[in-house]
Amino acid sequence: MPIKVLLVDDDPDFIEFASLGIQGLPVELHMAQDGVEGLEVFMRERPKVVVTDIMMPKMNGVDLVKKLKEIDPNLMIITVTGYPDYISKFEGLSKLIRMSLYKPLNLDDLVESVDLLVSNVKLKLDESGSD
Repeated sequence: MPIKVLLVDDDPDFIEFASLGIQGLPVELHMAQDGVEGLEVFMRERPKVVVTDIMMPKMNGVDLVKKLKEIDPNLMIITVTGYPDYISKFEGLSKLIRMSLYKPLNLDDLVESVDLLVSNVKLKLDESGSD
């Protein structure tokens, strides 16, 4: 059974760009266009890995990350932003995420990062004997 991955970004061009690479992995990919939709998709699909933009309308990525980690403390999260200094303004955010990538980003870097987290999830699932 493939690991579910959620991609959240308000830029449709980035969603298309990122999904092209991520869909090449053995994952079930879900997408959302802002934090509110991202939370809704998360609640419905329960992905194990989330890739989220930080600067988004309706609910920014920082608030989304906090809500998701309250629901699933083991969730693997990658933040993506064009504003690296913005992340450092939020105390404790680095403890909630596994890694940050900065736009403009190389598709290979994103795919490798997602693949690494998916592999970590699979390893943990194998060790626990659950899906």
